[in-house]
Amino acid sequence: MIEEETMAKWNEGAEAIREQLHGVAAAISVKLLLLGGGGGVLIVIGNIVSLSQAISAGRTGSDLLWPVLGLAFGALLTGYFGYLGILKSKLKRNGS
Repeated sequence: MIEEETMAKWNEGAEAIREQLHGVAAAISVKLLLLGGGGGVLIVIGNIVSLSQAISAGRTGSDLLWPVLGLAFGALLTGYFGYLGILKSKLKRNGS
């Protein structure tokens, strides 16, 4: 019983997020998509350079935390804008 209620709430939340993403994808310009995705790629590149310098300097453990977190953030940002671009192209194709 509780699991069914939890799943119903989960599905409602997922549907709300889906609707929000479709709205953002429909409204965002191609220029902003390219800037956001390009920014994410630059964050990834910058943190790869920082991580490689830290490793070559012999740093380990917690010294690598910020470059790894920055790398993950850049990858998520790039993925988000890439997904919005895919949604935007699907919306255009479907005429919605």
